[in-house]
Amino acid sequence: MFFKKRVSVEYYYSFMFEMLLGAANRRVLSEFRIETKDPILLSIPESLYSDELVGVQLEFLGVALVKRYNDIIRHSEMHHWETMILEMHNATRLIAIREAYNKAFGSSPTDGVFEMTRLFDLRTTNGRLSRQSLEAVYHFMYAMAGSYLANLKSIRLSKSKLDS
Repeated sequence: MFFKKRVSVEYYYSFMFEMLLGAANRRVLSEFRIETKDPILLSIPESLYSDELVGVQLEFLGVALVKRYNDIIRHSEMHHWETMILEMHNATRLIAIREAYNKAFGSSPTDGVFEMTRLFDLRTTNGRLSRQSLEAVYHFMYAMAGSYLANLKSIRLSKSKLDS
């Protein structure tokens, strides 16, 4: 019989934020951009590009947590942890970015990721990405969203801090 590892919500959230803000994640984001070979995408300043996609990742993390664990996770708790961790990393600018993608995601009853992709294009290139690059970003975003849901299926979150 397979037993899922139990971890506290706080521990999981802290771990995921540390990962998203880390150099390894920034490298993955950078590698995706290089693989597209799109001159417009490559011309975006690195800090703008990575901050925007980390904002997208933060939104997907929140969506996955609430979707999977809406019985034990409240939005107010998530926002508290988010603010606390981002303050520790001097990265509170990511809150407004995540909020913008939250609005885009919620603006469509059928495909919030499409709206997030359009917002990314507008915020980073003023809408100049090629159709091929837009499709690549769209699929990349869907892959990110799916990875958070898959990750949460491998663990069991609990409210207790003692479980971590």
